[in-house]
Amino acid sequence: MESPGKPSLDLEKELTCSICTELLYQPLTLLDCLHTFCGACLKEWFGFQALTTAPFTCPSCRSAVRGSRHNATVVTLLDMLVAAHPGKARSQADKEEMARKYQPGDEVPPKVAAGRESSKNNDDDGLLEQVREMSLREAMTPRRRNGRNDRSQEDDQLEEEEQRRRQVEHQSSLRSLIGSAERDIEREIEDFARQIQEEGLLDGLDLDNIDLSRDDELSRRVTEAYRRRQRRGRSQRQDEAAVRRQRATSSSNRSRPPSASLEVRGIQTRRRTASGGRSSTAPLLSVGGATRRAARSQTELVPSLLDVPAAAARNQRRSSSTPSVAVFAPPGTGGGGGGGGDESNASFASRAPQWNPTTESRTDPQPISRNRPQLFPEPSISCSRCSRRHIEYELHYNCALCAGGQWTICLDCYRAAKGCLHWFGFGHGAWIKWDKAHQLDPTTARPHVLTASRYLRPPSIPGGADGRRTLTWHDPRTRLETGTFCSRCLARANDCYWRCDVCNDGDWGFCTDCVNRGFSCSHMLLPLVYELALSQQQQQQDQQQEQQQKQSSTGLRRQWTGRPQSSLGPFKPLPIYSDAVCAVCEETMAASQVRYHCFSCSRGDYDICTRCYSSLETQGKISAENGASGWRRCLSGHRMAVIGWASGKVGRWRYVEREPVGGRSLVEGGVADDGTETWSWPSGSETRRRRVTVDVAASTGAVGAGVAFPPDGGLGVRAQARWAWFPAAGADDELLFPRGAEVREVEDVNGDWFFGVYMGAKGLFPAPHHDFKNMFRHSARRLTQQSANVCLGGASVANRIAVSHAQGITQGFTGAIGNTPLIRLKHLSEETGCTILGKAEFMNPGGSVKDRAALWIVSEAERKGELKSGGTVVEGTAGNTGIGLAHVCRARGYKLVIYMPDTQSRAKVDLLRLLGAEVFAVPAVPWDNEKNYNHQARRHAESVDGAVWTDQFDNVANRQAHIDSTGPEIWAQTGGKMDAFVCATGTGGTLAGITRFLKEESGGAVQCYLADPPGSVLYSVVTSGGKSNERTGTGSITEGIGQGRVTENLKPDLDLLDGAFHVPDQETIAMVYRCLDEEGLYLGASTALNVVAARDVARKLGPGHTVVTILCDGAYRYADRLFSRSWLAEKKLLDAIPKPLQRYIALP
Repeated sequence: MESPGKPSLDLEKELTCSICTELLYQPLTLLDCLHTFCGACLKEWFGFQALTTAPFTCPSCRSAVRGSRHNATVVTLLDMLVAAHPGKARSQADKEEMARKYQPGDEVPPKVAAGRESSKNNDDDGLLEQVREMSLREAMTPRRRNGRNDRSQEDDQLEEEEQRRRQVEHQSSLRSLIGSAERDIEREIEDFARQIQEEGLLDGLDLDNIDLSRDDELSRRVTEAYRRRQRRGRSQRQDEAAVRRQRATSSSNRSRPPSASLEVRGIQTRRRTASGGRSSTAPLLSVGGATRRAARSQTELVPSLLDVPAAAARNQRRSSSTPSVAVFAPPGTGGGGGGGGDESNASFASRAPQWNPTTESRTDPQPISRNRPQLFPEPSISCSRCSRRHIEYELHYNCALCAGGQWTICLDCYRAAKGCLHWFGFGHGAWIKWDKAHQLDPTTARPHVLTASRYLRPPSIPGGADGRRTLTWHDPRTRLETGTFCSRCLARANDCYWRCDVCNDGDWGFCTDCVNRGFSCSHMLLPLVYELALSQQQQQQDQQQEQQQKQSSTGLRRQWTGRPQSSLGPFKPLPIYSDAVCAVCEETMAASQVRYHCFSCSRGDYDICTRCYSSLETQGKISAENGASGWRRCLSGHRMAVIGWASGKVGRWRYVEREPVGGRSLVEGGVADDGTETWSWPSGSETRRRRVTVDVAASTGAVGAGVAFPPDGGLGVRAQARWAWFPAAGADDELLFPRGAEVREVEDVNGDWFFGVYMGAKGLFPAPHHDFKNMFRHSARRLTQQSANVCLGGASVANRIAVSHAQGITQGFTGAIGNTPLIRLKHLSEETGCTILGKAEFMNPGGSVKDRAALWIVSEAERKGELKSGGTVVEGTAGNTGIGLAHVCRARGYKLVIYMPDTQSRAKVDLLRLLGAEVFAVPAVPWDNEKNYNHQARRHAESVDGAVWTDQFDNVANRQAHIDSTGPEIWAQTGGKMDAFVCATGTGGTLAGITRFLKEESGGAVQCYLADPPGSVLYSVVTSGGKSNERTGTGSITEGIGQGRVTENLKPDLDLLDGAFHVPDQETIAMVYRCLDEEGLYLGASTALNVVAARDVARKLGPGHTVVTILCDGAYRYADRLFSRSWLAEKKLLDAIPKPLQRYIALP
């Protein structure tokens, strides 16, 4: 029976190569650290390191490597394991492949030039060897001298038994079996070094500059300390021997424990970092007794708090001027560098701190109480790419997976896109590249993400080797910054990081100070804040997603749609910056309001609302030439920008609506005697000048009227960089910009160099190797905006802003879909005391809200590969979806077949055929009838090669269209200040998609309702909580709305609805005529039903609320019915129309 405390070993785990993660084959054991790897894997590792100037290091613990050797113990254990478990052996193909890479006898690591050798024979290493030899000599001499003369045989037996127990305890890992004899020596050296520190023997000695004059003093102190240690050790051993003799007498019949068995599992192994020595003059950190994880190197960035004490005492070999340091494990540290682990989906999103040194609550292990203050070694980090040393105080990037978490690169290498060993690029560009690689090989691991970090310098006087302190009184853990950093000033920006989704493929952002002062890019920016809870949740979600991917990769090829849906990681949008306070009236400005912003006043924290700025001009505090139509200056005389906010899929994005007049190239001259100054700016080959008053309330009159104002943002070409330019160190006159940056005010200097402006900086950049067009593409939006400014001339700023909000030039028919306005229904709003708004979807290019669904459905079929060039689209539709599909299919070159009920208006059928669709009008029967028009459309698609049934009722791309576009537009247009939304539904896409977005964005505050016509079951379903599906009525005059079942589009969001309203046809037809008479809106019956429901919701909520509905389409396609007296009489609806409004009935 085995002793319960006996050490054990998971043999299979210990005999696994950490590089290939397979069972060892032709193993080689590294000297010193005793880690063992496959010979082929080790040869490849050192072959890679041979390409750099860095010394050879162990792949696991990063210790310096002297060489490798064949180990008979490992081979014997390996043969035993394979014999017991033949199925675990390497396949023949693997053996042949590894045999081609490595043959027994190959020199590993290879010989390199002498310049690769590290400076390990310096003074400190020599001093270390002297201490090692001294400790061994003094430790062994007393035993040889006294031997058995002074001790009884019983004492020797007890000590031998204790030694065996100690050896067994150390046999809990493969390395302990190989190198257990070296452990006691290393422990002795560590304890002795700690004694030197605690006794203060190094006081008065300059550890970084030990000369020959102080060598004797140092040797004397060390020798005396070691003699005192030996005397205390002998006294302690004698006391322990007496205790053992007493215990042996009382338990003489107790048997000796059996020897350890290698098959026992369950005890965690203890791993060494290196067997190399330290400088004898380097005091050590306190060492705890806890077993720590796999060894790390000095390049780890974030503190692994539980491992700090053990890590501090067992670090890898350093130079004499760089003592060992307690190293830190980056967030999400995983296994080897090859596999995906807990890394995040967006590169900026994973730069979040795992521990905030500024917080008061900490879980650090308490240091051992000492009489003297504790010394802390300074971290020493080198770049894994360019080998530049001491980058710890600069911004650097670490990969938690490559090289066991030891891969760190400097900022220059990172911006040069050198990355780690499994890095696909910056931001969302990395996911695009990975997606292509994953399509070819589904086992391709997810891209690694690099974490940005930096240590603050200690508050001490520089000194020591390399001009830096190697030991300080200040804990480096309290000086570690990690997370997100401003791309311009490199300041830490975890509290608010303004992310750009264009520059550097989304891996670019700024701090609040740079954004407020105009030192950011010209793209839209999203303010983000770090949240610890989101970080932990994101890590769990990533881990679950990774496991699902690994499981699915063994079957059919998994389809991947690109980067993850959310790339924010542990960050969430920060909305407070969009609601700024006006510096004049001190009222909060809503996010939907543009505002005037000064980059100079209050360090950029200065905004004025449009109402106050207009009042300042009216009151004469700002003259006309200095106002909105002129220089647009603040009360202090600075030129101002116009800032706006827009809602996106995630949060609110800040954009620059109007840049300062004249841009960054404008030069403000000195003040003249008449209280004016001359401002100048380049214009082609000449320089233009204009007189400007110092007092913004004054005017130059005729003196300054001769020259027109420069355009917003200055003259020159505005272009978008197709690749980056990062100037070399010292090139202060050159312009830095990443890929995707919009460089403004570009001018050709001499054919070889260009001048431009980016992030508020001006500078030069080299001309491309071929021509200007290859490096840049013009920014059409900015050029169009600049042209509009010139055309508008002296128009007011309000008009100029309105023009900029227009769509401008769109990409064909599909580019014009969406971005429809909200129309306030004046009379109904006054009647109810609420604000009733209608989303004017009839202004889509196809004439209805269904244009959105048609575009999303076709695009989804294209993305899945179901719809290819020349293919056929088949759909069953009541009209508007078919018209939208007809437009989209015409624009993209597809054929269209439509099945529709024969109850639809003749105008719709004629329009569909006019647009090139093949139309089949079939009898209107319920869904459960096989002759229903949807079932016939499905069967038609199945019978035609290359045809796709788009299935608008159950194709969730329909719903997604409104989650992605309609919902965000409504939220942005109302500034989030809305109380309710209501609309009818046919397919369920519009109601479900908008409801889903509004509920999530408002946190459930916005109430959402269904409007239902007669003959539909949805009113009963909603009001009964799903218990009833009875039809309310026998039919309706409305087309395309009302349903006899709950569709797949509606089903996920049905429980989000707050209620339903049943709208009779009499109220619907009356509202058609009311909207025409009171609002001038020529609307169809479905839209009129929505307006009736909006009025009813407003009455339910009471005055002061805002209600939004959908104006689906116009009445143009229904005029032959809705405005026909005979048709209205047939439907018994004529009397429902108020007498005064019957004058609009124009058809017989």
